[in-house]
Amino acid sequence: MDRKEFLKTGLLGTVAAVGTVTALNAAENKLAAEGQKLSSADGRTKPSTSKTASALDSDGIELLPAYFTISGDIHPFGPTEVSPFEFKDRVEAAAKAGYKGFGLIRDDILHYEKTIGLKEMKRILDTHGITKIEFEFLGGWFSKGKERKFSDQYKKDLLRAADVLKPVNIKIAPQLHVDESNNDIPLMVNEFKKLAQEAADHGTNIVLEIMPFSNVRTIDTALAIVQGADHPNGGLLLDIWHLTRGGIDFSEISRIPLKYIKSIELNDAEKYAVSPL
Repeated sequence: MDRKEFLKTGLLGTVAAVGTVTALNAAENKLAAEGQKLSSADGRTKPSTSKTASALDSDGIELLPAYFTISGDIHPFGPTEVSPFEFKDRVEAAAKAGYKGFGLIRDDILHYEKTIGLKEMKRILDTHGITKIEFEFLGGWFSKGKERKFSDQYKKDLLRAADVLKPVNIKIAPQLHVDESNNDIPLMVNEFKKLAQEAADHGTNIVLEIMPFSNVRTIDTALAIVQGADHPNGGLLLDIWHLTRGGIDFSEISRIPLKYIKSIELNDAEKYAVSPL
């Protein structure tokens, strides 16, 4: 997928709410009437997250800008996923905007591991009061062959960084551009459970994102995996954009036991998809 096609899908900006009871309760209460709004646990409608995150502090919702929200003119699967902006500058900008967290991707982590080191990255985050970190985006975790070999190295890199940067969650991907018809659910359950235990060993969680152009595109399939594994360090990432584009009504979220909702993503995008998913 090139940059033009990526932008046409409407994923223009993502903000994640992670690790707070208030945010999770908000999700269980349908999150919002529309994808551009946010509800707190008591059901009050809040402004779009295009305003500074500090506007939501009174409700105890801790927000972080997902990696591509604040990384500049790059995009997933592009020529590079390393931000053209310095790590320190991005962290400072996020903190000034009122965010309590920060999203990172593996290639950017590896770049700064080599140039300034993980400990210096952690010092910069701590200095700016950034306490909620989220890594992305591990794929191929239930595959075989070359894809699995790549995935295992990717996972190794993220877990090594997790020991220092202390992320709340590591986001994992379903298999993209396929439907659910050929899913091996017992295999996915087993691999998800093992992955969640590895995450636990490194002090973090695994969150599986439901995506409408993948083999995990429904609440039923997502629940089959996370409930089948039933690991305290394994859960779901609910992305408002993906739920909306996938035709999942927010009322379906109420079927997900609260303990499995570990991250929520809020997006600024076109109301309707500009091109097919």
